[in-house]
Amino acid sequence: MERLRLAGVALAFAIVFLWHWEALAHDITIDTSAAEAVVEALGNPQLTEAEARRLTQLPANRALIQRMTNYAPNLGEDRFVIELVASAHHQAVNDRGYYRFDQVRDNRDAVIRTIAAFKRDPAGNATWIDQRLAPFSPGRPLRLQGFLIAGGRPTGFTLGGPSFYLNIGRFGDEPLAARVTLAHELFHAVQSEALRSMGRSEDEFQLTRYQSFDSRMERNRYAVRAYLTNLLQEGLAHYVGDPMLMANEGPYSRSTRDQLQGLLARPELLAGLLEVSLVAITADRPAAFQDAYGVGFYGWASPMYALGYQIAKAIDERRGRQRLRELVVGSGCDFVNEYLMLTREDTGLPPLGPETRRLVGEACREPGT
Repeated sequence: MERLRLAGVALAFAIVFLWHWEALAHDITIDTSAAEAVVEALGNPQLTEAEARRLTQLPANRALIQRMTNYAPNLGEDRFVIELVASAHHQAVNDRGYYRFDQVRDNRDAVIRTIAAFKRDPAGNATWIDQRLAPFSPGRPLRLQGFLIAGGRPTGFTLGGPSFYLNIGRFGDEPLAARVTLAHELFHAVQSEALRSMGRSEDEFQLTRYQSFDSRMERNRYAVRAYLTNLLQEGLAHYVGDPMLMANEGPYSRSTRDQLQGLLARPELLAGLLEVSLVAITADRPAAFQDAYGVGFYGWASPMYALGYQIAKAIDERRGRQRLRELVVGSGCDFVNEYLMLTREDTGLPPLGPETRRLVGEACREPGT
């Protein structure tokens, strides 16, 4: 009788748990005001410096300026104003256009149409994004904010917290591609908030922490775990904001899809790049972590995004969505070890290299075991 009672409790818990995942819905808003203001200004050949400076006070533009000063301290408010006025007047900037307003101006009509697509159906866009996020989201529903900006060096960025800034100037006439990218980036906010709710933070590589370790073994362990954490975070977000959903649009969509498909067709290349990166950061004379990170996560096609996507997809298809949700608040070690287990069970899955398996084993083994 006791077994039946416990079984009933377990079943009730399972039903509530599953219902929770199905019911989870984030509150998502998308603010277009900063992008609209910049695009309008770029269509004004009489734009004054005072008018351009007023745009720097819009919250999303202030965030853009803050982000740009991370590249160089002289790219602050004054530089924003100088470049915006010069682009509106069709004048060359003295050295180079860091904010890339010329690109937005030259593609202005297409950018206006894409902004209009977000304004025309805000609820529909928010629902579409939430339908991508919710099935993969652990924890509680969140209030997430997406801000459209027009200009700047990055395609998108976050300054921490549940907000993301998307450079709509990169997408031209491709609102679906912009929406998919928003799903990717807002999922990073889901990851961060889920970890924060558990009293944890993202295991981002910090040079001072790395240098504080006394032994090479400890430094290697720290570097490998940090690299695998990046693989987890970007892989899951790439799978949620799936580039394969960018269908029937323009050059941005085609290029992004083709890059992912091309990389997934070369799994040995992805596995080899991961292996080279891990070997490099654990060598007798280790490569700088940021250099190894840059090769995998920056540049053409960001190949480690594709490897993380491959791993996430395999786990989702063979272990189920629930396991993938659990890994959102897991570690990079959990993510890669889950895949290594799958490759032992299914020899048809692309394997990871022997040095990767060795280094992951050493780094992910708890001290004393």
